[in-house]
Amino acid sequence: MLSATASGRRAQRWLECSSIPSGDDMQETIACASFTGGTESTPRQVAGSVTTHAHPHIGLPSLPPTAAEARSAMTVLSTQGLFGDLGLPLRVIDATAVAPSGSVTAEAVKVVFTVSGWAEIRTAEDVSVISPGTILMIPANLECLGFPTGHARTVTFYIDRDYVADQVRWLTSAHPMVHQLKRSLADDAGLQCLQVPPSAMHHLTPSLARLAHIEPDAQSEFAKLSLASEILGTVERFVGFSERGLATDTISIRPRREVACAIDLMRSRVDHAWRCEELARAVSLSTSQLNRVFRVHTGLSPAAYLTRLRVDRMAELLMSTDLGVSEVAREVGWMNATVASRCFKRRYGASPREFAAFSRRQTTTISPPLQEA
Repeated sequence: MLSATASGRRAQRWLECSSIPSGDDMQETIACASFTGGTESTPRQVAGSVTTHAHPHIGLPSLPPTAAEARSAMTVLSTQGLFGDLGLPLRVIDATAVAPSGSVTAEAVKVVFTVSGWAEIRTAEDVSVISPGTILMIPANLECLGFPTGHARTVTFYIDRDYVADQVRWLTSAHPMVHQLKRSLADDAGLQCLQVPPSAMHHLTPSLARLAHIEPDAQSEFAKLSLASEILGTVERFVGFSERGLATDTISIRPRREVACAIDLMRSRVDHAWRCEELARAVSLSTSQLNRVFRVHTGLSPAAYLTRLRVDRMAELLMSTDLGVSEVAREVGWMNATVASRCFKRRYGASPREFAAFSRRQTTTISPPLQEA
């Protein structure tokens, strides 16, 4: 899945390392999907892995493939191939792209965590650049081509579309990833991006790698879903923030009393222009002490945490009221709607106006007017 410009063509190959069940044993495989302009004229159903075509032009610069070439080499990752007979609606693959991929489509929603490297993902109508910390949502059955710069390591969640639809019904869109998953279910959905700082992705990588290598058997189902839920919870904490505001090394599950009090103060008056000195006095710590323990226990600075509270409150108001963006921004303490919109888009991957329009449309669809008896 990943961009290239220049003349000529080169071998285009996507390496995916995954475990494929083979009877009672797990066979470790390296599956390669290459776009080569082969002679096949129809998409091929592949059992969970991408396949390879040989390419004669090794080492030459690459051009975007033509539509005819893309059709001839398209790989289809089927529901059966991805999830098999175990019934678990989640498949996780740790992959490294070393050269451009062929055209790939999956019968599942894809959540792509970019661990390292850079790449460009192309669809017929969109282009997204991914880098360390990018989380890319790809709707089911959306055809993509990927072009790495050097290499790109990703960990991809393949999630059954019906399972996603069933789960997000019960979850609030105030979680950035839930909002993006809901958007991925729309008929006109395209690529959706969220961004966490590279240090946060580094913090997540061991869990992502572990999840990718849990053996797919009935005994591991709960562990796999539990770890996936834990990862999504971590993403919620850090998505949309800059590297400067983060400290992911020592994140406590239960914050000390002063940190909890400072959070409660900001939450109770999210529209207030809180300063670190003011919070420190309120919880009987020095400013430097509060900054230090706040980062240790939350992974964020007090200022970054306040920004997150404001953005999430904006999301709630946009979903539950008819207020405009400027009014909602003022409600949460931002006098400048442009600043508010910038912070909102960094966390939710959509502007406040786009978020409001989508969320209100979803509410109308899910909750139709009651019919008179």
